Amino acid sequence: MESPKGSKDNSIHLWRVSLDRPDREVQRLKKLLSADELERAQRFYSYREREHYLAARGCLREILSSYIKEEPGEIQFVSGERGKPLLFFCKQQIHFNLSHSGDYALVAVSVDREVGVDLEKLRPLKHADAILERFFSVEERAGIEAGEIFDDRTSRFFRIWSRIEALAKAKGVAVTDIDESLSSILISAEGDIYSAGSWIARDIDPFPGYVGALCTEGRSLHVCYRDFSTGL
Repeated sequence: MESPKGSKDNSIHLWRVSLDRPDREVQRLKKLLSADELERAQRFYSYREREHYLAARGCLREILSSYIKEEPGEIQFVSGERGKPLLFFCKQQIHFNLSHSGDYALVAVSVDREVGVDLEKLRPLKHADAILERFFSVEERAGIEAGEIFDDRTSRFFRIWSRIEALAKAKGVAVTDIDESLSSILISAEGDIYSAGSWIARDIDPFPGYVGALCTEGRSLHVCYRDFSTGL
């Protein structure tokens, strides 16, 4: 994979992005977006969330542009067979995934395998029990409650949720479509790196007060962290 600086490797590039940007910068990024992206931005009731969405999508385009050598505003996205975003009619097809939460975003990029990333801001969770009941079996809920990943329940929930979400995004499926045997592995996994079937994942702590997970195909996972700044 050729990075913006010209190096080639098979690692997953994980871009850390701050979404708190000056209004002038957000307006510049907004001009890069498609009509569909702009329409989706209007669905956010919160001004802050809308601005963060615009910044995340614009930064994604600029990051991808540095790999495929297309202008950010000319990049076109399509949905894959299972709804996962793909690059349309691109000479150099790459795999990518975006996640944003709170004031930050993560963009994962890979040249040769599917990748999924999830970022979660640690925050009070008012409806944790309802979420657990909706998405997890009785056995899985027991595993989450008994886990020792974090001392407090909220942090433990977000860590496990980010693992399952990253796997779902890598596979291009909904969280509810993840096989229970795989989700059980993710719930009970100890250590930073762990395997789930033909997938490998790792926990990440990219920003203070946030947790996340990165997942890809294969048996090895090397992450190259990069910090995004305008004008790659």
